[in-house]
Amino acid sequence: MLLFHFIFHGRSKKNFMMNYNFKFVEFLFLQQTRLNVLIPFIRILIKWRIHKIVTDDNEDGIKKIRCLNDMQKELLSFTILNKRLEKYPLPLNYLRQFLKQLIRIFEQIFDADCLVDEIYPLYADLISIKTQQINRSYYQDLNENDGDLLDRLCRLFEHDENIGFVTHVFDTFRLSIIETNKIVTSGTTGLRTWPAAIHLLNYLRKPENYKNIQWERPNDWNNVVELGSGSGLLGVGLINSGFIKNGHYIFTDHSQAVLKHIELNLFINNINQYRNNNFKVVIQKLDWTDYEFFDFSASISDLIIASDVIYDPNFIEPFVRTLRTMFNVYKNADSLRRNPDCIICCAIRNPKLLNIFQQKLEQCSLEWQQLDRIERPLWVNRIQKHVDNLSNEIVIDENFDSIFKTHDDNIPSIVFQIRDKS
Repeated sequence: MLLFHFIFHGRSKKNFMMNYNFKFVEFLFLQQTRLNVLIPFIRILIKWRIHKIVTDDNEDGIKKIRCLNDMQKELLSFTILNKRLEKYPLPLNYLRQFLKQLIRIFEQIFDADCLVDEIYPLYADLISIKTQQINRSYYQDLNENDGDLLDRLCRLFEHDENIGFVTHVFDTFRLSIIETNKIVTSGTTGLRTWPAAIHLLNYLRKPENYKNIQWERPNDWNNVVELGSGSGLLGVGLINSGFIKNGHYIFTDHSQAVLKHIELNLFINNINQYRNNNFKVVIQKLDWTDYEFFDFSASISDLIIASDVIYDPNFIEPFVRTLRTMFNVYKNADSLRRNPDCIICCAIRNPKLLNIFQQKLEQCSLEWQQLDRIERPLWVNRIQKHVDNLSNEIVIDENFDSIFKTHDDNIPSIVFQIRDKS
């Protein structure tokens, strides 16, 4: 007999306004959404699906049980048994915690004899595995011209259970990036993607967003340099989407570990296919606190970009002084004496830091103008839309407002232009 530990009091037309399949769960799972958000969301979708099944007067009891069993298998196929994991595995610790909590949901809602047979062996397998293995066959074609990068990729996964792929889905493409699920690794925060990078990527790859802005070098962004490139998502996404096809794209960061990480993410996303005589991709070390020794003349660009670089008060002044130097060098190198364009995106974690940033800009004869703002990441809005369209009796036990308030990434971010006012 099937047991439900919640009661529905009739149908709600509101429930049927959206298609509540598990495709969106797949999106959240592959981007490694935190489990304190993902698990409650899955729980309400399961409740809604059960409600739909048990209130269907056209199905008998046996067919309803079969539907409930199929629902569990469908959820597993979109998550832990997802075919994409064969090429892009998630971190072992994330997979273990996810399946452990998913089993708990199933056990709370269903009788033991209604659970799918696969779920406990799957968990046992995950517990027994000590390291992730990269399936080399998926990357052999990419490895021909990239030396030992495939070996490096395999070794990385063998030695760190916090490393895995994060798949970021956009409207016309998706990118899988190697990231750590730890905030700080090897003394840097650059081994993971932060929300501002996604905001800036979405902004830049759609020219209609900024066609009416006054630029120094309109329609001439052939050469781009990125400061604090981190995981490399922003650059990989811009190259992949055709934002830049001629000239060069320069990734920079101060951490050698981050630069090696970017190399792997370029390899995985086959950025070599875009390299030719007209377009180069370069990775360079640039330490804002020691920028005097950087050869800026070798990085002369039309556009300077950066994301999530205003997070530590100790680095704000060095960052601004680096910008000032780049403006001077790039302007002097331009035949028309034009300043470079500069676009930065920052998450607003601490408004005081932005005030300090603005003060330091003014001291260096630079100014900023806001171009775009979002109040929270798009995936949070999508979850909220799903939740809002479900009846209260389904979501009553899940306090999503409280959950979102405690989520570090659920904060506003702004895109702004930096200009020389000297």
